[in-house]
Amino acid sequence: KLGAVETGSLSGLVDFAGSPSPRPQATISVRTAGTGTVIATAQSDSTDGSFSVAGLPAGTYDVRFSAASFVDSTITNVTVTPPDNTPLGTVTMRAVPKGAVRGTVTFADNPTPRPAALVIVYNAGTSTVVRSTNSSILDGTFVAGNLVAGAYDLEVRATDYVTQRRTALTVTPP
Repeated sequence: KLGAVETGSLSGLVDFAGSPSPRPQATISVRTAGTGTVIATAQSDSTDGSFSVAGLPAGTYDVRFSAASFVDSTITNVTVTPPDNTPLGTVTMRAVPKGAVRGTVTFADNPTPRPAALVIVYNAGTSTVVRSTNSSILDGTFVAGNLVAGAYDLEVRATDYVTQRRTALTVTPP
């Protein structure tokens, strides 16, 4: 006759550093240490950030926390001993660092007044617009910010001027 397998649990709190309300939700993935096999998943509470993962057999696990626009965090080699709860404390999620494309639009004929140019940022090699902004009519400067690390193409458009494109610009956040 087989008996029921005794299980334990994990619990804690996810804190999103500098995050406004409402709080994002994190996905918590419990994986067998060393193999990465997902044993269980859960979501943090959007009100207070608490989480609990129950039904875990005795073992050693890696617990991964992920949320859109935040850097993943992992706690390794967490031991679960049934029937106990293993408290993980507070896990602080940090926002993905962001960078920007900055520059100055110049016109060969140096018109007065200077027209504003539309600056469009695309994911490199695609037609997917990520950001757009206008250049300053005072000095031609522009900033297209809030970009994650990666490669981008830049297009500059102005009425009565030929569209200019720069490709494979690399953004590396500070």
